[in-house]
Amino acid sequence: MYLYAIRTKHPLIFKACLSLRRSPLLLVLLAFSFSVKGQDLPESVQTVKDTVRKVNNRAIVIPIIYYTPETKFAIGVGGTYTFHLGHDTTGARPSNFQFGGVVTQLKQLGFYIPFQLYFKRERYNVYGEVSYYRFNYYFFGIGNNPAPDKENYGVTFPRLRVTALRRITDYLYGGIRYSLDNVDITNVDPSGLLHLGTITGSSGGKASSLGLTLKYDNRDNLFYPTKGYFAEFYVQANDQWTGSDFNYLKSSIDLSAYYSNSFHHTLCLNFNATSETGNPPFYDLSLLGGSRKMRGFYEGRFRDKDLVAAQAEYRMPLFWRIGSAVFVSSGYVAGKLTDLQITQLHLSYGAGLRYTIDRKQKINLRLDYGLTNNGENGVYVLISEAF
Repeated sequence: MYLYAIRTKHPLIFKACLSLRRSPLLLVLLAFSFSVKGQDLPESVQTVKDTVRKVNNRAIVIPIIYYTPETKFAIGVGGTYTFHLGHDTTGARPSNFQFGGVVTQLKQLGFYIPFQLYFKRERYNVYGEVSYYRFNYYFFGIGNNPAPDKENYGVTFPRLRVTALRRITDYLYGGIRYSLDNVDITNVDPSGLLHLGTITGSSGGKASSLGLTLKYDNRDNLFYPTKGYFAEFYVQANDQWTGSDFNYLKSSIDLSAYYSNSFHHTLCLNFNATSETGNPPFYDLSLLGGSRKMRGFYEGRFRDKDLVAAQAEYRMPLFWRIGSAVFVSSGYVAGKLTDLQITQLHLSYGAGLRYTIDRKQKINLRLDYGLTNNGENGVYVLISEAF
C-alpha cells in the first residue's frame, strides 16, 4: 500500500496524512520504510462511516515513499482536496478528490485520481478512480498449486472505476458500479506460459464490466474499527454489450466484524469469497497474497476463478501511541469452489506493531511481518489496517 494508503477495497486515501505535519516521528519512520516491503496497487474507493465530519475546504500535497517486491523503491507526490458539495455542511461527510504519481526503481509509472462524492446529506454517494499504470508483475501460473517458477510480464493500462449508491436505510446502500481496465501486455518471458498465448488475456484486452452493489456499514471508525459490521456484495458482467473483449460474470462478498473488551483489545474477523464464471483474463482472476489477504505471500502467488479466504486479527494497545497485533489467515483458489480440499488450504500468520499518528481519528502506521506455511514471508509498512 502506498504511503497515503489507497486499498485495494479499503482506501484511506490521504486522510491519514492530514496529520503528517503534526507528527515528526512519522517522518522518521517513513525514512526507514525504504528498507521494507509495501503493498499492492490501489483499487477502487469504497464508502465508510467517517467519524470526522467537521471538515472545511482543504488541500494538501505530500511526498510518497514506499517499497514493494513488485516495484522495489518508489517515490512520488500526492495530494487531496476535501470539500462539501452543494448545501451540505457540518454534519455531513465531506467529499474529496485525491491525486498521486509515482516512479519506481524498476522504471514503472503510476498516476491515479481517486474520488469520493456525497450529495443530499449522504443520501447519494459516488466514488471511484481514474488512473494509468505502467508496471511489471510476476506470474506464477493459475491454480491453487502452481509451479514454484515465476515469470515476469509488463503491462500498461488505463483504469476507470465508478460506483453510484443510494442510501436505503441508515447503514445500507445500494447501486451500480462500472469498471474498466484496458490492458496492453508490453512484454513477457519468452520461455514462460504467457508467451505461448494459450492463457486468456495473455495478449491483453479490455475488461469492461457493469453490475450491482449492496453495502452495509455500521463500524464506529473509518481507520481503526473497534465495533460494528461491514458487508459488501457485488456482481458484475463483462460482455460485448458492456464493451468488454471477454465474456464472464464476477461476484464477490466481503464481510468484517469487530468486537472489543474492557481492556480496549479488539478481535477483528474477515471473510471474503469471489467467484467467476465464463472466461476471464488472467489479470482479473481472484488473487491471494499481499498486504491485505494472506500477508506473507507475494500478491498474486495464487490465482484462479474462485477464491475463499478468512482471517482473524487481535489488536491491542501497549503504551503511549504504540500498539500491537497478531494475525492468522487461511485461504485457497480453485477453478470451482467445489474443488476445495482441506489439505490444500494455504496458511499465513504473523505479528505487527502500530504507531498512532492521530489519536482523535485513530489513524495508525503499521508494521507487519507475515509468514506462510510454504516458507514465504513479507514485511509491510503502511498506513491503515488490513481490514
